[in-house]
Amino acid sequence: LLMAAEQLDAAEPCYLNAQQLAPTDARWPYYLGQLYRIKGPISQAATSFARALELQPGDVPTLVWLGEVHLTQGRVDEAAQQFSTVLAKQPTLVPALFGAGRVALARQEYALAVRLLEQCLTLDPRATATHYPLGMAYRGLGNTNLAQIHLAQPGDVKIQPVDPLMAALDEALESPRAYDIRGGRLLETGD
Repeated sequence: LLMAAEQLDAAEPCYLNAQQLAPTDARWPYYLGQLYRIKGPISQAATSFARALELQPGDVPTLVWLGEVHLTQGRVDEAAQQFSTVLAKQPTLVPALFGAGRVALARQEYALAVRLLEQCLTLDPRATATHYPLGMAYRGLGNTNLAQIHLAQPGDVKIQPVDPLMAALDEALESPRAYDIRGGRLLETGD
């Protein structure tokens, strides 16, 4: 409830305690990973998500978030590994394609980045956060016309995996703010 109410400092000791009391329950390190992803330190987010994966191997949302955290940290090879694992299971999962496309961009593999990021937009045209890295990839290829087109487009729709644990967290509160957040997310997905 504290995390749902965005009381992250108060939620942290509760998650740490829950992790101590139920060390084999993947929810607690997962939620700690989300908490640290939001408020920092990002290195603790990576550690927490890695622990959640030990407890629940192959969990797609955890793999995607761990890849995102690694990418934020500049740990491109580790990020690539997480996104590749997801894409081996679900080759059209937009959040994993988006991550893999940004990994390719970071490695200056511009043609691969363009292919992956274009696939994101084909699968989900509302995934507007794709435009900026796609524009940068086109710039890397020397295609300034397509680069300008994509860089000029707003990229305000975040690309996130379907995440049952975070959905449960979002539904923990019944308040005007909670309804506003849920409504915003549904608008982003076109529902």
